[in-house]
Amino acid sequence: WGLAGSGRSHLLQAVCNQAHDSGQRSLYLPLSQLRDEAAPEVLADLDQLDVICLDDIDDVVNTEAWQLALFGLYNRCHQRGIRLVVSARVPPAQLSLSLADLRSRLSAMTVFQLPPYSDADKARILQFRAERLGMVLSDKTARFMLNRSSRELTYLIERLANLDRQTLRFQRRLTIPFIKEIFRW
Repeated sequence: WGLAGSGRSHLLQAVCNQAHDSGQRSLYLPLSQLRDEAAPEVLADLDQLDVICLDDIDDVVNTEAWQLALFGLYNRCHQRGIRLVVSARVPPAQLSLSLADLRSRLSAMTVFQLPPYSDADKARILQFRAERLGMVLSDKTARFMLNRSSRELTYLIERLANLDRQTLRFQRRLTIPFIKEIFRW
């Protein structure tokens, strides 16, 4: 569990990718997006998988139907040896659950808290992503971005993607003057 921007979705997607790369069948379900688009029955026929990652379970557990579906999935995974990984903004004990058995099952799972990223962590993440995109993001330039914009990691990564497009478009390096020009800071 962890606050928004702590890397929960990224971690669950990495678990699924690792499983896939090792020949296992895996599925990542972003429940916050499925809540309005799918019924709880979406969790019913997943028994052929080896790894199931459910993101943002706290967005769906407010209804009995979703709680029963999650409880059933947990039990099927436990019986069949399917790895189930879930994320939420709060630990299992703090989820709004009326189904005590589901709370018990979720609390029995190994629980990790993902702490929020520090500004130094965010700068390193931006630099790593910039490098993967073929750009050089200096320490000074990364600090400038953090000081001039929202510190939410998702927002910063979107800004970096925009800068990637603009550096290609204008054939310029990633510098503070260029960033000021693009974002009018």
